[in-house]
Amino acid sequence: MELAVTARPGRDLRRRMVSVRVFHTGARRGRLGARGMGMRVLTARWVAGCAAAVSVALIAGALALTYVDRHLVPAGMTGWDFSGVFEGVANLAVPVVGFVLASRRPANRVGWLFLVAGLALGLGGFLAAYGLYALVAAPGSFPAGRASAWLSSWIWVIPLAMLAFVFLLFPAGQLRSRRWRPAAWFVGGAFALIGVDLLVNATAFGPTRTARPARRGTRWCWPRCSS
Repeated sequence: MELAVTARPGRDLRRRMVSVRVFHTGARRGRLGARGMGMRVLTARWVAGCAAAVSVALIAGALALTYVDRHLVPAGMTGWDFSGVFEGVANLAVPVVGFVLASRRPANRVGWLFLVAGLALGLGGFLAAYGLYALVAAPGSFPAGRASAWLSSWIWVIPLAMLAFVFLLFPAGQLRSRRWRPAAWFVGGAFALIGVDLLVNATAFGPTRTARPARRGTRWCWPRCSS
Protein backbone atom coordinates (compact mmCIF):
# COMPACT_ATOMS: atom_id res chain seq x y z
CA MET A 1 0.00 0.00 0.00
CA GLU A 2 2.80 2.34 0.76
CA LEU A 3 4.30 1.67 -2.66
CA ALA A 4 1.04 2.52 -4.38
CA VAL A 5 0.65 5.68 -2.38
CA THR A 6 4.17 6.81 -3.06
CA ALA A 7 3.78 6.00 -6.79
CA ARG A 8 0.81 8.30 -7.27
CA PRO A 9 2.68 11.59 -6.90
CA GLY A 10 5.17 10.45 -9.50
CA ARG A 11 2.43 9.53 -11.94
CA ASP A 12 0.67 12.82 -11.40
CA LEU A 13 3.90 14.68 -11.93
CA ARG A 14 4.53 12.82 -15.18
CA ARG A 15 1.02 13.53 -16.39
CA ARG A 16 1.47 17.21 -15.65
CA MET A 17 4.78 17.29 -17.49
CA VAL A 18 3.24 15.53 -20.49
CA SER A 19 0.28 17.91 -20.54
CA VAL A 20 2.59 20.92 -20.35
CA ARG A 21 4.68 19.56 -23.23
CA VAL A 22 1.61 18.93 -25.36
CA PHE A 23 0.30 22.39 -24.59
CA HIS A 24 3.54 24.08 -25.57
CA THR A 25 3.83 21.93 -28.69
CA GLY A 26 0.34 22.96 -29.79
CA ALA A 27 1.15 26.59 -29.19
CA ARG A 28 4.31 26.29 -31.23
CA ARG A 29 2.45 24.63 -34.06
CA GLY A 30 -0.12 27.43 -33.99
CA ARG A 31 2.65 29.99 -34.19
CA LEU A 32 4.28 28.12 -37.06
CA GLY A 33 0.94 27.95 -38.88
CA ALA A 34 0.43 31.68 -38.45
CA ARG A 35 3.94 32.31 -39.69
CA GLY A 36 3.29 30.06 -42.69
CA MET A 37 0.16 31.97 -43.58
CA GLY A 38 2.04 35.23 -43.17
CA MET A 39 4.81 34.01 -45.45
CA ARG A 40 2.26 32.97 -48.07
CA VAL A 41 0.63 36.39 -48.01
CA LEU A 42 4.01 38.09 -48.25
CA THR A 43 5.01 35.82 -51.14
CA ALA A 44 1.76 36.58 -52.95
CA ARG A 45 2.31 40.31 -52.49
CA TRP A 46 5.89 40.01 -53.72
CA VAL A 47 4.86 38.07 -56.83
CA ALA A 48 2.01 40.48 -57.55
CA GLY A 49 4.29 43.47 -57.11
CA CYS A 50 6.93 42.03 -59.45
CA ALA A 51 4.33 41.21 -62.11
CA ALA A 52 2.80 44.68 -61.89
CA ALA A 53 6.22 46.36 -62.02
CA VAL A 54 7.26 44.37 -65.10
CA SER A 55 3.97 45.21 -66.82
CA VAL A 56 4.33 48.92 -66.10
CA ALA A 57 7.94 48.88 -67.31
CA LEU A 58 6.95 47.16 -70.57
CA ILE A 59 4.12 49.61 -71.22
CA ALA A 60 6.40 52.56 -70.47
CA GLY A 61 9.07 51.09 -72.76
CA ALA A 62 6.53 50.71 -75.56
CA LEU A 63 5.51 54.36 -75.19
CA ALA A 64 9.17 55.42 -75.21
CA LEU A 65 9.91 53.47 -78.41
CA THR A 66 6.79 54.85 -80.03
CA TYR A 67 7.93 58.37 -79.18
CA VAL A 68 11.37 57.71 -80.66
CA ASP A 69 9.87 56.28 -83.86
CA ARG A 70 7.38 59.07 -84.45
CA HIS A 71 9.57 60.76 -87.12
CA LEU A 72 11.33 57.61 -88.37
CA VAL A 73 8.30 55.74 -89.70
CA PRO A 74 5.57 56.78 -92.15
CA ALA A 75 2.67 58.74 -90.73
CA GLY A 76 0.28 55.84 -91.22
CA MET A 77 2.43 53.50 -89.17
CA THR A 78 3.24 55.59 -86.14
CA GLY A 79 1.40 55.02 -82.92
CA TRP A 80 2.30 58.38 -81.40
CA ASP A 81 -1.11 59.97 -81.63
CA PHE A 82 -3.90 60.66 -79.17
CA SER A 83 -5.51 57.23 -79.42
CA GLY A 84 -2.21 55.35 -79.18
CA VAL A 85 -0.91 57.32 -76.21
CA PHE A 86 -4.28 57.21 -74.46
CA GLU A 87 -4.41 53.45 -74.93
CA GLY A 88 -0.95 53.00 -73.47
CA VAL A 89 -1.76 55.15 -70.46
CA ALA A 90 -5.09 53.38 -69.94
CA ASN A 91 -3.36 49.99 -70.04
CA LEU A 92 -1.37 51.02 -66.97
CA ALA A 93 -4.54 50.67 -64.91
CA VAL A 94 -4.79 46.93 -65.60
CA PRO A 95 -1.65 45.80 -63.68
CA VAL A 96 -2.28 48.39 -60.97
CA VAL A 97 -5.78 47.02 -60.32
CA GLY A 98 -4.40 43.50 -60.43
CA PHE A 99 -1.72 44.32 -57.86
CA VAL A 100 -4.22 45.90 -55.48
CA LEU A 101 -6.62 42.95 -55.68
CA ALA A 102 -3.99 40.19 -55.61
CA SER A 103 -2.04 41.71 -52.72
CA ARG A 104 -5.11 42.21 -50.54
CA ARG A 105 -7.05 39.11 -51.57
CA PRO A 106 -4.51 36.51 -52.76
CA ALA A 107 -7.13 33.75 -52.85
CA ASN A 108 -9.30 35.70 -55.27
CA ARG A 109 -8.46 34.80 -58.87
CA VAL A 110 -9.73 38.08 -60.29
CA GLY A 111 -6.63 39.99 -59.25
CA TRP A 112 -4.32 37.40 -60.79
CA LEU A 113 -6.30 37.49 -64.03
CA PHE A 114 -5.76 41.25 -64.15
CA LEU A 115 -2.03 40.72 -63.61
CA VAL A 116 -1.81 38.18 -66.44
CA ALA A 117 -3.75 40.56 -68.70
CA GLY A 118 -1.41 43.40 -67.75
CA LEU A 119 1.66 41.31 -68.55
CA ALA A 120 0.21 40.33 -71.93
CA LEU A 121 -0.71 43.92 -72.73
CA GLY A 122 2.71 45.21 -71.77
CA LEU A 123 4.56 42.47 -73.61
CA GLY A 124 2.44 42.79 -76.74
CA GLY A 125 2.76 46.56 -76.91
CA PHE A 126 6.50 46.52 -76.29
CA LEU A 127 7.15 43.79 -78.86
CA ALA A 128 5.05 45.61 -81.46
CA ALA A 129 7.01 48.85 -80.91
CA TYR A 130 10.29 46.95 -80.84
CA GLY A 131 9.51 45.14 -84.07
CA LEU A 132 8.50 48.38 -85.76
CA TYR A 133 11.76 50.01 -84.76
CA ALA A 134 13.91 47.01 -85.71
CA LEU A 135 12.26 46.43 -89.09
CA VAL A 136 11.10 49.86 -90.27
CA ALA A 137 12.55 52.77 -88.27
CA ALA A 138 16.13 51.46 -88.14
CA PRO A 139 16.32 48.15 -90.02
CA GLY A 140 18.90 45.80 -88.60
CA SER A 141 19.68 47.96 -85.57
CA PHE A 142 18.10 45.56 -83.05
CA PRO A 143 18.03 41.76 -83.24
CA ALA A 144 14.95 39.54 -83.34
CA GLY A 145 12.75 42.12 -84.98
CA ARG A 146 10.71 39.59 -86.95
CA ALA A 147 10.29 37.36 -83.91
CA SER A 148 8.98 40.31 -81.91
CA ALA A 149 6.53 41.23 -84.66
CA TRP A 150 5.44 37.59 -84.91
CA LEU A 151 4.79 37.32 -81.20
CA SER A 152 2.95 40.63 -80.97
CA SER A 153 0.59 39.59 -83.78
CA TRP A 154 -1.20 36.95 -81.70
CA ILE A 155 -0.45 37.64 -78.02
CA TRP A 156 -3.20 40.27 -77.84
CA VAL A 157 -5.80 37.48 -77.55
CA ILE A 158 -4.61 36.71 -73.99
CA PRO A 159 -5.90 39.95 -72.39
CA LEU A 160 -9.28 39.43 -74.05
CA ALA A 161 -9.48 35.89 -72.66
CA MET A 162 -8.53 37.13 -69.19
CA LEU A 163 -11.22 39.82 -69.38
CA ALA A 164 -13.83 37.21 -70.30
CA PHE A 165 -12.85 35.06 -67.31
CA VAL A 166 -12.95 38.12 -65.05
CA PHE A 167 -16.63 38.52 -65.90
CA LEU A 168 -17.22 34.83 -65.21
CA LEU A 169 -15.41 34.78 -61.86
CA PHE A 170 -16.43 38.21 -60.57
CA PRO A 171 -16.64 39.09 -57.71
CA ALA A 172 -15.68 36.14 -55.48
CA GLY A 173 -13.03 34.72 -57.80
CA GLN A 174 -14.96 31.56 -58.60
CA LEU A 175 -17.94 30.48 -60.64
CA ARG A 176 -21.31 31.19 -59.10
CA SER A 177 -22.43 27.58 -59.47
CA ARG A 178 -21.70 24.41 -61.39
CA ARG A 179 -24.08 25.53 -64.10
CA TRP A 180 -21.50 28.09 -65.21
CA ARG A 181 -18.86 25.44 -65.93
CA PRO A 182 -20.00 24.85 -69.54
CA ALA A 183 -19.79 28.60 -70.16
CA ALA A 184 -16.24 28.67 -68.77
CA TRP A 185 -15.21 25.72 -70.93
CA PHE A 186 -16.79 27.34 -73.97
CA VAL A 187 -14.98 30.63 -73.40
CA GLY A 188 -11.67 28.87 -72.84
CA GLY A 189 -12.08 26.70 -75.92
CA ALA A 190 -13.14 29.62 -78.12
CA PHE A 191 -10.15 31.74 -77.19
CA ALA A 192 -7.83 28.74 -77.52
CA LEU A 193 -9.04 28.20 -81.09
CA ILE A 194 -8.62 31.89 -81.87
CA GLY A 195 -5.10 31.84 -80.47
CA VAL A 196 -4.18 28.75 -82.47
CA ASP A 197 -5.57 30.30 -85.66
CA LEU A 198 -3.60 33.51 -85.14
CA LEU A 199 -0.48 31.54 -84.30
CA VAL A 200 -0.76 29.39 -87.41
CA ASN A 201 -1.34 32.40 -89.66
CA ALA A 202 1.56 34.28 -88.10
CA THR A 203 3.87 31.31 -88.53
CA ALA A 204 2.74 30.52 -92.09
CA PHE A 205 2.87 34.03 -93.55
CA GLY A 206 5.23 35.99 -91.31
CA PRO A 207 5.34 39.78 -90.88
CA THR A 208 5.99 42.23 -93.65
CA ARG A 209 7.20 45.81 -93.41
CA THR A 210 3.68 47.14 -93.73
CA ALA A 211 1.76 47.97 -90.63
CA ARG A 212 -1.63 49.46 -90.15
CA PRO A 213 -2.69 51.62 -87.22
CA ALA A 214 -5.49 50.32 -85.07
CA ARG A 215 -7.10 51.12 -81.79
CA ARG A 216 -4.66 48.81 -80.03
CA GLY A 217 -1.55 50.43 -81.44
CA THR A 218 0.56 49.42 -84.40
CA ARG A 219 -0.14 45.95 -85.66
CA TRP A 220 1.81 44.09 -88.23
CA CYS A 221 0.07 43.45 -91.51
CA TRP A 222 0.39 40.03 -93.07
CA PRO A 223 0.38 39.29 -96.81
CA ARG A 224 -3.34 38.57 -96.60
CA CYS A 225 -4.15 42.13 -95.56
CA SER A 226 -1.47 43.93 -97.56
CA SER A 227 -3.49 43.82 -100.74
